[in-house]
Amino acid sequence: MRYLGIFCMAWCLLLAGCGQKPPEELLTEEEVFEITAAALDRAEAANLLYLGDFSWYSDRVSGGYLAIKESYNFDPPFPYTIDLGAMLSSFDTAEDVRALFTDTFVPELAERYTEPLFSGEEPLYTVVDGWLYQMEVLSSGRAPLSLVLWEREGMSLLEQTEDRLVVEVPGRYMLTGHEALLPLTLTKVEGKWLLDESYNPREYPEEGFYSREELTEILETALSRAELAGQLYVANIRAVPGTARDGFGLVDLDEAPEELRPYLQSVDTVKELFPEMFVSPAAEKYAEEAAFFYRDTDRGLAVNLEIAAAPLSMKTWDTEHYTVYQNEEDALLFLIPTDFEGISFDWCPLRLWRDEGVWKLDETYAASSRNIVPWSWGEA
Repeated sequence: MRYLGIFCMAWCLLLAGCGQKPPEELLTEEEVFEITAAALDRAEAANLLYLGDFSWYSDRVSGGYLAIKESYNFDPPFPYTIDLGAMLSSFDTAEDVRALFTDTFVPELAERYTEPLFSGEEPLYTVVDGWLYQMEVLSSGRAPLSLVLWEREGMSLLEQTEDRLVVEVPGRYMLTGHEALLPLTLTKVEGKWLLDESYNPREYPEEGFYSREELTEILETALSRAELAGQLYVANIRAVPGTARDGFGLVDLDEAPEELRPYLQSVDTVKELFPEMFVSPAAEKYAEEAAFFYRDTDRGLAVNLEIAAAPLSMKTWDTEHYTVYQNEEDALLFLIPTDFEGISFDWCPLRLWRDEGVWKLDETYAASSRNIVPWSWGEA
């Protein structure tokens, strides 16, 4: 009986073991890196599609929307590595777009990201007669899903289970140019390896030195001062009638804005304005360019009447719907919706530095999002 009991117990354990599914074989590092690179390609496409801010042209127009399939000269507002034209031309329906997101991100994120693309009063995309169209002029916008340019080489595997991968990937933050090794998590859901919030790491803490109210006041004050500098920069100054000589007319101080009169005494005083509102090297650059439009005379300062200058910034900055990227005591970096005379919409970076208690702008004020160049003054 004793041996019979042992036999029965062994037989039960054997049967129980036969009913269990053997654990899946873990992936090789090469397979993990291929999965990660493919996920990053899809995420990059989704990021561009989510933002929808392309500089392009299409022959097919319908109700203020442009057909994506017959579009040319794609120029998104931040760096990318995929074949953007091929990606966009592959979409025919809203389901094609949704499939990209559901094949890339975990379900809760995929739903959150796709919902605003086809919903609301002004959806970003629509389908007409089997063609996928994008809104021609964006009236509102959203920040990118990620502001990191992820590399496809130099990865290392940190963690692996049957349904979870953690891979360290080299990345470059687009707004500052800082490089880092960043952990990227992929979760297996219904056989698909999907990304989560780790695709959008923060370079700086979400909580910063200043409150939203303080930031808005700082931002609006700096932009107002920059507009004043811009008026001097383009020489938008009236001349005294009948004083024109060699294309220059005597500045009419009585007609000039009161805030600008102290700077309209000579070419040197014109140049003095810019270091008060911009940090170097932007201040020196703008001062020298502005000086070209003025001339000292024995009667006073004269302004050029024949040559027009391009504005310092051709954008209208939305100081209500901005995103705070960096919030430190002496350095601020915003991502701000901008509008160009209702013709185009962009998200543009804007950096401010506190110099001896005064918040000053740098060259990001003049740059558009399409030529983001990492730049620093002092210690970021």
